[in-house]
Amino acid sequence: MDDGNRVTVTIEVSKALADQASEVGIDIAEVAERALRDEWRRVLDAMPPAEREALREKVRQEIQPEIERYNAHVEKHGLFSDRWRRF
Repeated sequence: MDDGNRVTVTIEVSKALADQASEVGIDIAEVAERALRDEWRRVLDAMPPAEREALREKVRQEIQPEIERYNAHVEKHGLFSDRWRRF
């Protein structure tokens, strides 16, 4: 899922492996992102329910200002802008 918020990270892999991956069209960034997402889900699944709920609440509080801005925008302009309503 690409929400437009991206970060650049540096990872080290052997040159030979990177070259082989490139030759067959493997997107290393995509593979790394998928692996990280899968590991994140595995860690969340292994968390005790109370710890997982505390993390969910922390994230919700962190993103609450964005949620409120989005809701205010939708209330003022509707779900889609006029630019997107043209068919």
